[in-house]
Amino acid sequence: MIGWQTVSIPKNLLEKVEKLVESGYYLCVSEFVAEAIQNLLENIWKRRLCLLYTRKHVWIENYSKKAKVGLSEYAVNRLKTIIGIKVGSVNRLVKHNEPLALLETTSNKLFIVYSPVSGRLRNVNMKVLEQPYLINEDPYGEGWIVTVEPSDFDKERVYLLTYVDYEEWLNSLSGRLFQRR
Repeated sequence: MIGWQTVSIPKNLLEKVEKLVESGYYLCVSEFVAEAIQNLLENIWKRRLCLLYTRKHVWIENYSKKAKVGLSEYAVNRLKTIIGIKVGSVNRLVKHNEPLALLETTSNKLFIVYSPVSGRLRNVNMKVLEQPYLINEDPYGEGWIVTVEPSDFDKERVYLLTYVDYEEWLNSLSGRLFQRR
């Protein structure tokens, strides 16, 4: 379950909102905030629907050229705080289900991120190497881990799940993070 977070609003944005309230566009600042939160949640939902997932809790963008890869929110929430990440060298070839990265958590657990597809490792997100907690804070945005250029995306796509299928599969796990198949 996601906890409450405090969000600070930049002063210039608050001034713009106050002008909108004064002009009658919004009845109050909280109405604007409610709409902003709703838009944010809709964008998150749309983003998740555009991704494909593995049973090893990894997501990949639905692109056959160069696709970002990251860890699902389900896995992130169960791993707790990620404090370290190790990734292999850029431009190396990876195979489907081969380790891409190793994550270390505050509970001294290690979690292997497996490649969702075969291809070439093209880029590493330097931000998560320097600030691994970004994976916890924004697993579908700033917390992406690597980009992969799939070599046979159309053929290996059959091993990937849509968000709806992934959610159904998660519901069948009964709280287990690691599923052997």
